[in-house]
Amino acid sequence: MTADKTMKGLRKRSLAPFDMALDDLPIPSLDPGEVLVQVAACGICGGDVHAYYGDPGYQWLSTPVILGHEFSGTVAATAAGVAHLTVGQPVIAMSVQGCN
Repeated sequence: MTADKTMKGLRKRSLAPFDMALDDLPIPSLDPGEVLVQVAACGICGGDVHAYYGDPGYQWLSTPVILGHEFSGTVAATAAGVAHLTVGQPVIAMSVQGCN
């Protein structure tokens, strides 16, 4: 994340094969109970690869969409109602949840 309130996001821009780009995106605002994570590392799962190639069976994606749900980082901000996490705390994503 940068001082100008933007972040980088790897997005699948359309369902066309290979249509991905690293874009500058606005940093999302938080709703109650949410945290903002500054990503330090992100993995690529099999579903991300299939989406990249535009393989059959991945037409359900609603594009543009940010790929990369297997990540770790630190808590950058917390919203109201978050008591169990603090800014600066290292975290990982719970990637057993399905994509989308």
